Amino acid sequence: MSSRSCWRQQYEAGATIAQLEERHGLSHGAVSRALKNLGVQMRPKGRPRKS
Repeated sequence: MSSRSCWRQQYEAGATIAQLEERHGLSHGAVSRALKNLGVQMRPKGRPRKS
C-alpha cells in the first residue's frame, strides 16, 4: 500500500489535513492535492456546527 492511500484511509477515518501534515512532515497544499488526486471527497472547512 502506498503512503498516499494510507493518507486516504486516515482522512476518511476522521484525521484532519493538519494532522496528516504533522504526521508526514508535508505542507497543507501537498496533503490536500494528494487527497484530491486520489478522488477523496473533502470535508467542509472548520469545525462541525452544533445542532
